[in-house]
Amino acid sequence: MKMKRLILIFFCAGLTGTLLGQVTTRKTSVLQMDADANGKTNPGDRLRYTITITNTSGTNLLNVQFNDSNFPNQTLVGGSIKTTPIARPDSYTAIGNTLLTVPAGSGVLGNDSDPDGDIISVNSYNSPVAPGGIVTMAADGSFTYLSAAGFTGTDTFTYTISDGNGGFSTTTVTITVSNRVWYVNNAGANGDGRQPTPFNSFASINGAGGAGDSDGTNDFIYVFTGSGSYGAGLALESSQKLVGAGVALVVGGTTIYSAGSRPTLGSGGAGVICSTNNTIQGLNVNATAGKGITGTNVGTLAIDTVAVTSANGAALDVDTGTAAITLDSASSTNSPADGIRLNALNGTVTINGGILTGAAGTSMRITGAGSASVTYPGHLSNTSGRAVEIANHTGGTIALSGNITNSGTGILVQNNSGGTNTFSGASKVLNTGANMAVNLANNPGTTISFNNSVLAITTTSGIGFNATGGAMAINVTGAGNTINSGTATALKIQNSTIGASGLTFQSITSSGGSGTGIILDNTGTNGGLTVTGTGGAGSGGTIASKTGSDGSTATGIGVYMNNTRSNAFSWMQISDCQNFGIRGLNVTSVTMSNIVVNGTNGTSSPSHEGSVIFDNAFGTCALVNSTVRGSIEDNFRVENDSGTLTSFTVANCTIGNNSTNSGNIGVRIASKVSAVMTATVRNCTFQGNRTDSINCDAGDTSTLTIGILTNTIIAGTGGNNQGNLGINVTTALNGQVNFNIDGNKIGTDGVTSQPLLNTGINVFNGTLVTSGTPAFMSGTVRSNTVVNAGAGQSGFGIRVFNSGYGTIAANVSGNNVSNVGLDYGLLVEASSNSGTANAPCTNTVGVTGNTVNVLSGALDAIRLQARGRGVINARINSNVSNGGGAGFRGLEIRQANQTIPAGGTIYTATFNLEGLTTGPQNNLNTIVNYLQGQNPGITLANCDALYVTGITGMPSVPGIP
Repeated sequence: MKMKRLILIFFCAGLTGTLLGQVTTRKTSVLQMDADANGKTNPGDRLRYTITITNTSGTNLLNVQFNDSNFPNQTLVGGSIKTTPIARPDSYTAIGNTLLTVPAGSGVLGNDSDPDGDIISVNSYNSPVAPGGIVTMAADGSFTYLSAAGFTGTDTFTYTISDGNGGFSTTTVTITVSNRVWYVNNAGANGDGRQPTPFNSFASINGAGGAGDSDGTNDFIYVFTGSGSYGAGLALESSQKLVGAGVALVVGGTTIYSAGSRPTLGSGGAGVICSTNNTIQGLNVNATAGKGITGTNVGTLAIDTVAVTSANGAALDVDTGTAAITLDSASSTNSPADGIRLNALNGTVTINGGILTGAAGTSMRITGAGSASVTYPGHLSNTSGRAVEIANHTGGTIALSGNITNSGTGILVQNNSGGTNTFSGASKVLNTGANMAVNLANNPGTTISFNNSVLAITTTSGIGFNATGGAMAINVTGAGNTINSGTATALKIQNSTIGASGLTFQSITSSGGSGTGIILDNTGTNGGLTVTGTGGAGSGGTIASKTGSDGSTATGIGVYMNNTRSNAFSWMQISDCQNFGIRGLNVTSVTMSNIVVNGTNGTSSPSHEGSVIFDNAFGTCALVNSTVRGSIEDNFRVENDSGTLTSFTVANCTIGNNSTNSGNIGVRIASKVSAVMTATVRNCTFQGNRTDSINCDAGDTSTLTIGILTNTIIAGTGGNNQGNLGINVTTALNGQVNFNIDGNKIGTDGVTSQPLLNTGINVFNGTLVTSGTPAFMSGTVRSNTVVNAGAGQSGFGIRVFNSGYGTIAANVSGNNVSNVGLDYGLLVEASSNSGTANAPCTNTVGVTGNTVNVLSGALDAIRLQARGRGVINARINSNVSNGGGAGFRGLEIRQANQTIPAGGTIYTATFNLEGLTTGPQNNLNTIVNYLQGQNPGITLANCDALYVTGITGMPSVPGIP
């Protein structure tokens, strides 16, 4: 190009004003050919122009044009326009200490170009800026990068590309290094912890508290399978992740290694010490002299695909945080403290196997404010300390399904406010000496269950099973559960709810000492205690020789129940309890079968102690196939003052031989105030009860329905030859009684005579009030056999006596009375209260088909008598008698005056006789003949005429049951 002068003019065309601020251009020239070598541009010389266009905006710009033109006197050399290749910056991410391998397809040339279309390649590159980093790059743009050991952050290096035509371009590769991984492989030489050159031990990453070591918070530690066990006591730093080769190493979504075989840590000492927010995966911990995995204030601790074994330390000891732990197994032997300790944790801890044995503290301890759910199926065994402690927990599900063997201080579940705790191992054997075996204390809102058999508790003087202070539900299920508590209370449930599944024990035993054998006190309405036995006498356990001060509920009682329900006792032996054999207050649906309560039960008559005593029994209750003896007062008593007793069945029992000095009743069933009661006494044998064998009473405005059926009632033998009255059914103060006295043998067992000392059957209304609803008694006295005590002995065979305000309606039929010595064989009387109350009373009776024979010293064999304001409505027929005592009759009816009160008004009673000519009859012979005709088997029927104003005949007597 030749020219006289050189004018450099350049401009950009087609750029907006905005683009002009974002694009810069620079045009330079070099004298390429200088013909005369004078350093100046002369005609014939050649200039080389270089134009650099720079985008300063930081973003791609489109439709950018560059226009240029030659200066005058310049000629463009043909084919001389060339462009250089364009090397654009590259960015990659890398994992600390980990080799980054970038194939050509993803390499640095991928975003580079050459406008001429020339083939570009990497011409050169330099080392990373961060010292120690290593890069290797191929011409095709592929490369590998390894950061300096321990480096994280941003690292750079440059490379230059060439188009092969002399064009070059250099740019920068930026690599962001994060998620640092430290590699450990004990199978090789020690390196710097990077992937190609791993450490061969934990020494370089295990500084005290993280000081002075290579690793830092948030790092990964990857442990190769290696050779043999790694060393002990690896202390993690905050948010570190310890990953063993047993799982894939995945960092930031990148899989570095697939899962392989697990390494083992902990040789020679402890295992892993956690900081906060750690993750542990893919390894085994075998701590040969310390704890397996431990940590305090762990934040969120995640563990999975890990098995832990510890000698002389806890397998797992984690305190305060949130757990996301799943272990293949956790085992500990001979820990100086706990086998597993979990304190103040939320989240979940799932352990799928293991065994905890020999802990000096507690095999499994779960404590502190937290709601972690914990699952452990392993065997818990230790000879000192506790098997399990669960305390101050706020929720979650704790499921311990392994066997338990403990001879230390048993199981403690205490001060928990929620959650479910389940012990479901097939064998739970607790032999705790003077210590409580199971102590469940103050657990409101918590469900505690012992399932799947067998819970076997043995102590010498410690409570066997204790649950007090609240629980949502307590359950013990399965067959074969037992308690033998020595001299202490065997079972105590107090102010805690028994669950719907109930408590089931094969046997419960407590002998000696003062502690009440079984205490069920305020146990809720969902379930109760069942003692099953195995079908043999005493196989349900023995509670015996309990001492304690009068009035105590915690001492001196065999079984104490208060405000409890659905309890059942079978095949138990209860004897010699200083206060009560069995004591029930406000009890619903209790069943006692095949039990024996004997010895001497109770020492205080003023305290009304006894063998089996209930105040307020409700629902459906029973005492069957059992023996009750030895009471200081009543052998068996049920007294209610409110509520409804649907039924209480006493059947097939032997009841007798209460105290010869202070003994009272065999079976007493009494309703008071507003109670409504139904009871049956059936097929029982009564012998040696000091006063009444069966006593039933309705007081106040209560209602009692009683069946007394096919019982045998006889006197005692030998030194205990006692028994005054067989069956005594009474009411007072507006009570209502429905009775059925049928088929009983009194004074005989059907083979021999063993007569009582007094009346056989007594139905009595003694209501003293003269206002309110009149007392009412209605029922049958039928097919009973009564053998009285004989010559010189007082006592009626059968007496139906109304001396109070109200009515007795009775069907007295088919009975056989004999051997009456001094009194009436069968007496029916309405006597207007032989006291001071001016109260009308009525007996509506059928006296039919009875056989009554008395001795010569007796009174009338059969007498029906109305006195004063008394009224008798009677049907009398088909009775048989050999006559009365000397001067008395086989059958006598009597209408008499009575002065009420003494010295006051004289009243003449009313006697209405069914079948007699209607209307008043004053002809005594007519009346006697009628009676004799209706009762041809009677010797000497009579009508007493002393005060007779007329026996009134009526066609029929309504209202006879």
